[in-house]
Amino acid sequence: MAMVATRARKTAADYMKLPEETRVELFDGEYFMSAAPNRGHQRVILNLGSRLNAHVKSLGIGEINVAPFDCILSYEDVVQPDVLF
Repeated sequence: MAMVATRARKTAADYMKLPEETRVELFDGEYFMSAAPNRGHQRVILNLGSRLNAHVKSLGIGEINVAPFDCILSYEDVVQPDVLF
């Protein structure tokens, strides 16, 4: 029987050990590099985040965070959403 080499799946704990400046997200146990956003994307995120932040603050219902901000979804999934409520 032939043996097939498999890479060990990464976990949220593995992700948290990476240097802070590492630009990756973890999907289904695999790292994926995140490209730096372009200027247009940054403008949209700034406008959206600012408006959402004003709305949320006016209602006193939580807080808004923007990337980079780790969001652990599961044992093998860690993402950095552009805007997080």
